[in-house]
Amino acid sequence: MGYFVRVQCGILINMYQREFNSHLPRPRGTHCMAVCQEQQMLAVGWVDSKAVYFVSTADTSEVVTVTRKIGSTKVDVRAPLAVSNYNKYMGGVD
Repeated sequence: MGYFVRVQCGILINMYQREFNSHLPRPRGTHCMAVCQEQQMLAVGWVDSKAVYFVSTADTSEVVTVTRKIGSTKVDVRAPLAVSNYNKYMGGVD
């Protein structure tokens, strides 16, 4: 479940404050993306156990499936490519 918005660069932050960052509980895998084509920039909000946010100039708006561990069970969850690439290349280091 997610949505994709093309916006001007100056309103990426406002979109998250109004739409995605409400205090309503959101299911795991919910995501929101905004693209600034002028600067080739992608802003992503995604819900895992908590909401996480990414801003990237290297990723596309593609949505992929990632495996998450919930307790002792592995579950496939849809996530933006930026999330998958972050997990792949960070090697567990934040």
